[in-house]
Amino acid sequence: MKLKLTAVLLIASLMTFANNPMKIKVLDENNEPVIGAKVMLPSVELSSFTNFDGESEISAVYETKVTVEYIGYEPQEIEIPVHGDEFVIVLHKRVPSHAL
Repeated sequence: MKLKLTAVLLIASLMTFANNPMKIKVLDENNEPVIGAKVMLPSVELSSFTNFDGESEISAVYETKVTVEYIGYEPQEIEIPVHGDEFVIVLHKRVPSHAL
């Protein structure tokens, strides 16, 4: 009986985390929102795109890596904990190979 109750409480807590997505804000080097950046959780093959404010919401039930990509910018990968309010990721412009 205790095992069943523990399993039910564990599943309920995981569902609570899944229903409370993390907010990720993507900015460029000038602190301007990046609209349409792809925000991915590769471990669970989940992705979304940033809105007009550079924000995206994504759900995870454990600490994970988030990858952000946008054309013309270097991709960023950061590890984030589940229990966070908002994470800000700053993208830097990609340097063309002929400029090196």
